[in-house]
Amino acid sequence: MLGGLESVCERDGIEAASILAAGGVKLATVRSPGERILRSQAVAVANALTAASPDPSAAFRLGVCAPVEKSPEFVRLLTSAPDLESLVAPLNAALGGICGGLISVSSGSAFARFGFGFPSWNIPLEEPLREAAAGAVVSLLRLRFGPAWKPIRVLVGHHRPMPKAVEYDGIQIVLGAADNAAIMSVADAVAKPLPDRGKLPLRESPGVQPAGQNDFASLDQIQRLIYGRLSLALGTTLDDVAKVFGISSRSLKRHLAAEQQTFSSIVEEIKITEAKRLLAETDFPITEIAHTLQYNHSPSFTRAFRRSTGSSPSEFRKATETHKTS
Repeated sequence: MLGGLESVCERDGIEAASILAAGGVKLATVRSPGERILRSQAVAVANALTAASPDPSAAFRLGVCAPVEKSPEFVRLLTSAPDLESLVAPLNAALGGICGGLISVSSGSAFARFGFGFPSWNIPLEEPLREAAAGAVVSLLRLRFGPAWKPIRVLVGHHRPMPKAVEYDGIQIVLGAADNAAIMSVADAVAKPLPDRGKLPLRESPGVQPAGQNDFASLDQIQRLIYGRLSLALGTTLDDVAKVFGISSRSLKRHLAAEQQTFSSIVEEIKITEAKRLLAETDFPITEIAHTLQYNHSPSFTRAFRRSTGSSPSEFRKATETHKTS
């Protein structure tokens, strides 16, 4: 994601090295494609860039400049699918281990939405990095539509009380939207990829295949997606998850029944597993954990936790603390 930082800083008259220093990253690291940068470092760098730049679109531009064309798997997916709808299942599978697979496509009479989610990685994903991730989505879609392609609007979920619209290169960016999406014309959503895109030298990636009519997500992919949505405070109802996979709620229920699973039991297991982690690894109040895991109130969380573990959340936390000190 930080690969385009130098060009953004040059345009804004900022010293790239000083921005990178905020995250403890050296310029040589960014210039070396094999070097790894911690996600917490990326958060710090995006924050510093936003604070130093006079342009409110700086973090978004950082994502747009990301060298996503260096990811052969994504290039192959974006340039081989017949339309965006058919990208939902393979992209969710490809991103499952990263952000729970939070890609969705929906169309109206004139406009289409390419929805996307952001991972939490157990690190607060602050607003500048959300904006950079949204810019990276635009960069990703340009692999399919060409380098000059522009969405009509990009929505970025923020915690700000009122949405704020900024503009970059003719793209309206709405900071503080209710969700995250690139809005485009329906014609773009159903268009085939540019012919010359298929000429790029790509390696085959057998792990993710283009989705066919009869393909469906594995149980593991469904679990990862639910976990990803839960960690992002997105809806985890049956309808929410079915929509991501582009199927009906009834079809999802039938699929899980064939696996001898129920949707409610999967969600409950994921919530309790995450509750155990939060109770053991953080000092968050139990009421906050209950809210984070989308329980309506603390008593319902306590009942569910006791039903699963045989102890209350406070008893579980006390037992883990005793174990650590023993």
